[in-house]
Amino acid sequence: DGLFATPSSNLFYLTGIDFWRSERLTALVLFADRDPVVICPAFEESRLRGMSAVSKVVPWAESEDPFAKAASLFPGASGTLAIEPSTAFDDVERLLAVRPGWKPVSGGPLFASVRMVKTPEEIEAMRRAIAVALPRFRRASGSAERTSSSSVPLRRSRTGLRPRARSRGTRRC
Repeated sequence: DGLFATPSSNLFYLTGIDFWRSERLTALVLFADRDPVVICPAFEESRLRGMSAVSKVVPWAESEDPFAKAASLFPGASGTLAIEPSTAFDDVERLLAVRPGWKPVSGGPLFASVRMVKTPEEIEAMRRAIAVALPRFRRASGSAERTSSSSVPLRRSRTGLRPRARSRGTRRC
């Protein structure tokens, strides 16, 4: 009946929204018979409108319960709600506490089937990326057995690969 997706690669794929997850709810709420809606913190509304293909944005204020506001967009008291696979369990719990008649199911199969379909432009972009990357990977891995620490800088210069900068803080995954 519906779909609920928080910031993730799947949300980006569907909407163009490139947000990190945070303690403040940003989510796509989608039902078959309605236009898609994105709910977000009010202070993020203008930034989100600039990056999303979704025209209906519902902002929530710090004094509001964003999950109650998201649940108010549901078309009825009960139904089945596909959940984007990487959505936090806490978010689903808080949403369904407001709409207990809704049954959550994994949205994994839905996203897998949608993302397998590629436009000709997407296929061409993938081909170009492979054409650029594959020769470098082959050059880098072809002589791995003979690599010594003194030859690493030379190998990097031949492959075009650069050393990663050292991190001074926590790494983001």
